[in-house]
This record gives sequence, structure tokens and C-alpha cells, in this order.
Amino acid sequence: MERSKPGSRTIPLAELTVENMPPELRKTTYINTIPGDPVFRDLFEREDACSVLDPLVHLQEYLAAQLERKKQKLSSMRELSPPPSTIVTGNVTVFAEGPVDFHPAVLMGPKKGEGFLFLGKNCSITGASFDTSAGHVVLGAGSTAGPGSTIAGPAWIGGKNEIRPGSYFRGNILTGNNCIFRCEAKHSIFLDDVQFPHPSYVGDSIMGYKSHFGNQATTANVTLANAILAEEEWNSIVVNIGPLRVDTGLSKLGIIMGDHCQVGCGTVFDPGVFLGHSTWVYPLSLVESGFYGPSVVIKNRPARAGVQKVVPRR
Repeated sequence: MERSKPGSRTIPLAELTVENMPPELRKTTYINTIPGDPVFRDLFEREDACSVLDPLVHLQEYLAAQLERKKQKLSSMRELSPPPSTIVTGNVTVFAEGPVDFHPAVLMGPKKGEGFLFLGKNCSITGASFDTSAGHVVLGAGSTAGPGSTIAGPAWIGGKNEIRPGSYFRGNILTGNNCIFRCEAKHSIFLDDVQFPHPSYVGDSIMGYKSHFGNQATTANVTLANAILAEEEWNSIVVNIGPLRVDTGLSKLGIIMGDHCQVGCGTVFDPGVFLGHSTWVYPLSLVESGFYGPSVVIKNRPARAGVQKVVPRR
């Protein structure tokens, strides 16, 4: 799939069907390794799912439903009392599936109603903060959350995740297993074995299996034109596919990054970037909105060529 060029005819994404969906918007161009957890399978394999953006569009309502189902099963779980040193505000209850190491810095819940934090067995919490004011939080078995990290719900964090000091999950987060984080993220999906181990920002995005961000890589998720308007006046993001301009219906859209993608340090992505699977991006690149890959290298070599190059992978 070559780099897309500006189109001339605009069509709403909602009007495209499975039969006429361009390859640039099909899930298989990006994601081929879906985690075995039913939470992922049900989201990515919905019967009415047409485009790769579908899981992102339905993430918030889907997470809320899954967390509510989880809540119904907590009556048999052990409740944990936070240590005396923990700052607690609002109404929040902590449940543990088995033995855990639990030393949070802050627990926040709603003033009306009640939030819950669920910890799978062998979780380790040291100096982390949890905010269930806007939604519940699930942390899978064997996951760790270090000092200064913050997880705000709704959030469903898989097993054996390493949430390093300084991480900030701002809500509507779904992650697979065996991931590493040191980033700020909101309204995003991370599949198994992703690595975002350094300061970076991910918003309104999907990150494929074994994808990776280098230090200070950033996704822009709001256009400059929208940023100067009141949010209720924002326009949806439009992407070009050959002669078509596809209106995504989303006013915020970061990056759709396929399986095995690698992004170098200091890279910045415009809103609405699509990286096909196995695509690599050189450090310090500025990647414009559009479609790239699969299996290409986006090179930034100003000292040698003075321009950005997109070439097939060898």
C-alpha cells in the first residue's frame, strides 16, 4: 500500500460496508494478532465491525459494559483495606483475587455512587494512584504499578504489565498482556507485548501487537484548526485514500499502528496516521496524516537527502 494522495470526493466512513471498505481501512492491514482474552476478541470481532477504527469508536461504551459485568462477580472476592498512609477520597472499594502487594499513594472514588479497583493475584502496587471517579479499574494478574504512576478509570489493564513511575492513564484504556508503559495515554487500545517504556503521548489510538514507541514519540490527536474552536464546534478528521476523502466521524484521532511497528525517538505524528503492520519510522520524523505500509521504512535523513523518504523494507 503506497502513501496516500489527496482525494477529491468525500464519503462518510459510516456509509462504507465490509464489501466496499478500502484496504487502507481494513483491520487485517494492521492487526492480525488479537489477544486471547475475550475482552479483546469481543471488541475486535464484532459482527457489525467494518473498519479498523470500529474498536476505537466503541471503546468507551464497551469498557463500561465489561467493567459492569466484572463488578457483578466481585461479591465473592476479598476486600482490601488501604494502608494508613494512603490518601483516600470519595467512595472506592478494592478487591483482590489472591495475594497482592498493595501500597498505593492515593485512592479516589466518586462522591456519589461507588468505584472499584480490582487487583489480580500477585499484583504489586507501590506508590501508585488510582482514580475511579469516572470509571472502574481492573489490573490483571502479575501487573505492577510503580511510584508516581496514575491510572484513571475506566481502564482494563491486562496481566503482567509493567506500569513504570510517571505513567499516566487518563481513562478509557484497554491493554493486553506483557506490556511496558512509561507514557501518558487516553482513550487508546494496546494489544499484547507492546512497549511504550519512555515518556511519550498516545491519544485516541490503537497500538498493534509488539509495537513500540521510542523516547518522546508523540501522537497528535486534534487538528490545529479544531484546537482554536470550542470543542462542540470541532470538525471530524478526514483522511485521503486515492480519489476518496473519508470522513472518519471522529474529531479526535491519533494513530492506528499495526503489529510489529517500530517508531524512533522524537517522532511526531499528525492526527489520523495509519501505519500498516511491520512499518518502521526513523527517529525525529514528522509523519503527516495518511496511510503508510505495510512493511515500509519512513526515513528522516535531512543531513543526507534533505527530505523524508518512504521506501520498501528489505
